[in-house]
Amino acid sequence: MPRPPAAALPSAVLWGRDHVDYGDVVTRAVGEAVGLALTRGRHPKPYAWVDPNEDVVAAVVGPRATLLAVADAHNGADAAEAAITTVLECFGDDPPDDPDEAALVDLFAAAGHAVLRVTSQLAPPHRDSRTTLSVALVGPETVTWAALGDSPVFVVHGGRARELSIPRHLFVGHPLSRFVLDERLSRGREPLQPGDAVVLASDGFTNFAVIDPAAAVAEALAAAPSPVDAAAALVDHAVDGGAGDNVAVAVAAV
Repeated sequence: MPRPPAAALPSAVLWGRDHVDYGDVVTRAVGEAVGLALTRGRHPKPYAWVDPNEDVVAAVVGPRATLLAVADAHNGADAAEAAITTVLECFGDDPPDDPDEAALVDLFAAAGHAVLRVTSQLAPPHRDSRTTLSVALVGPETVTWAALGDSPVFVVHGGRARELSIPRHLFVGHPLSRFVLDERLSRGREPLQPGDAVVLASDGFTNFAVIDPAAAVAEALAAAPSPVDAAAALVDHAVDGGAGDNVAVAVAAV
């Protein structure tokens, strides 16, 4: 099926529950410098699952910075939806370009509380829904990012891509104290230059990349004419690798 035409919007969210056909890839252009892409995958998941597509990807282009966010849930999409909703409500239409570390920890703590608040009202297995969450705030000179779980954050500089995040088997919605969250939340700030890019993805991309994921990111961005084309190319790369998982990608060019 042909992809729907990309519309240049100031913000967009692709909710996995809205895109559940095998092989279909949906894309969105968010402004001129940001692209999103999402698919259920080409093949059935090789493990037990609850909802067909449990990924969510979002972007907001504000006057100071661009927000990217990816969440990859298990035991239902509920946790991913609650986490992304919390992030969007926190930053609104004017994401900051230089949040401090304490604010990022507070954000993930709030997302965790939101997940537990939502899922505690659900019947099993949705009651056990938990999610990865990766967030990046891309300013004109820096990217500030944070991640919990295994949805990677990449920075592309000088034609080379590097994964910034550290994958951990720890998810938003686990009952973590703020001390433990502060200790385990992967986060940082990186300088950016014109021509750089920031990429977030779910593990459906990294698990099915046919080459090193960072190399695949660099290749896609070098060849694609726009960020939305790069996001689509990265999803296609995973699908061509036999993706038996949901795949979500967000790309922001500096």
